[in-house]
Amino acid sequence: QVLNAAFNSAPHVILFFSVVHSNAFQGYARMSSRIGGSRKPNPFVEPGRNPWGQLFEVEWLGVANVDHREVQHLQSADGDKLVTCRDGQAVGNDAGRQVAALIDKRVSKERSEVIVDIPKSLQGRSPSPSPGPVRELQPLDFLHLSYDNYVEWYKKKEAGGKFWAPALAGLAVRKDKKEKKVKKDKKEKKEKKEEKRKKKERDAQELASSGAQ
Repeated sequence: QVLNAAFNSAPHVILFFSVVHSNAFQGYARMSSRIGGSRKPNPFVEPGRNPWGQLFEVEWLGVANVDHREVQHLQSADGDKLVTCRDGQAVGNDAGRQVAALIDKRVSKERSEVIVDIPKSLQGRSPSPSPGPVRELQPLDFLHLSYDNYVEWYKKKEAGGKFWAPALAGLAVRKDKKEKKVKKDKKEKKEKKEEKRKKKERDAQELASSGAQ
């Protein structure tokens, strides 16, 4: 009710997201539909079960970790500490702008630290013009990420002890899919080779058996 009322009365409703017990803000987004206004399926629950309530659409504006210690001096519109705000509690324009600025700064820093692995076939060659426009890397799509994959991503992020970059997260997902495909292809190739070897052995045994008779 609080979010729907804000959505109906304000030109823009900006939401800040913080994972429970993470002691950090993970990003902010613009509310782009009323609560219950999304027709997309919920990837985090089984069909027919919906313990989290109705879905709604958001437009992500910035995704990066900002430690609560960096904003512990900020207060909500009700005078409470920002880091202890409840779901749906108004943040206030000034405090919201400061948190958004910190997230944007973190995103910019992480993008500048993205390291591109150069294939061995290209190492040592002179730089050459790109044959086409460079496509911008897209952030990891949490809406279409399964719960198990999200848990796996979060554990890896925590183990690394670093703030995660959306671009790197997207690269990791694509790299993981590619590695799985390569392993699958190798396994299938090995199985086919083994099957051919066994067939040759059977044929040889049958030939030897018929010759002996």
